[in-house]
Amino acid sequence: MSGRIEVQQRASPPPADRPLVSVIVPTRNRAPLLARSVMSVLGQSWRNLELIVVDDGSTDDTAAVLAAVDDPRLRVLRRQQGSSAAAARNAGIGAARGSYLAFNDDDDIWLPHKLERQMSALLAAPAGFGLCLCGRLLLAPGRAALISGAARAGELDFRRGNGRGGPDYALIATPSWVVRRSALEAVGGFDERLVTWEDWELALRLWQQYDVLVLDEPLYVQDQLAGGHLFRLERAKADALRVIEDKHGALWAHDRRVRARHQYVIGLALSLHEPRPAGRAELWHSLRLHPWSAKTLTALFLTCVPDAWSRRTASLLRRLRATIHRATVA
Repeated sequence: MSGRIEVQQRASPPPADRPLVSVIVPTRNRAPLLARSVMSVLGQSWRNLELIVVDDGSTDDTAAVLAAVDDPRLRVLRRQQGSSAAAARNAGIGAARGSYLAFNDDDDIWLPHKLERQMSALLAAPAGFGLCLCGRLLLAPGRAALISGAARAGELDFRRGNGRGGPDYALIATPSWVVRRSALEAVGGFDERLVTWEDWELALRLWQQYDVLVLDEPLYVQDQLAGGHLFRLERAKADALRVIEDKHGALWAHDRRVRARHQYVIGLALSLHEPRPAGRAELWHSLRLHPWSAKTLTALFLTCVPDAWSRRTASLLRRLRATIHRATVA
């Protein structure tokens, strides 16, 4: 196992040779947002790139938006039936010609020097570094925040599993990535069974075999005002975490709190989106691993009251938690 995390706070000098970087952007029915994402990639100071937009079954004006872009570095892959972000990214990887790969979401914006900063750092690093991450500027309802890489790099210990105390998804989100193609091919692409957390699962595999370089500098804008997250499905968290547990559970098998968090996440998702008594067994399992957890006791209680009342209470608690979180990080 590798898993060394190194933070770089000074920019590396630009390299003499600039290898081709393949940038992959999956999209589906986001025509009003897509143009700015595309132009932020094509406007990079690192010019030797190809941009592969994977149109995953769009039925809006996406084709017209892309046709209006006059740049030979743009390539468009059109898929007739929409699938998932994981499958769309894998399609882009399969078509890529570059020896380095990067990703953007259709609602996020790269700063002009993002690729140059990350490629300069990765090319100057030893070959054992397979992945380079960066910080970001966050635009969210009611707040804006600068999330530096150094401040969060200590949280990139994947043995902490999912949830509070686990890896920081601000860093693991794919717009933060530049990855060596050889590293990605060694561990395999995105797991297409996952509709959510596919970036975390692939980063976990990379972390187990390669070192990770984290740049302190925020290099892209994550816009949750205009777009939100690509293909967000809350119910899918239960299925995704079960797959991740099957593949990587040995990493946190010794940690009862991590296992309890995972059972809680699965149980909560099932209880909110499936008929009773779905999720109750997982919540009981979580409680046995971590007795007297207030949030688990609350979720378990809500599986025993009338369904309509339970859903209203759960919605209120989620809004309250979001409000507290925004106040904490602001």
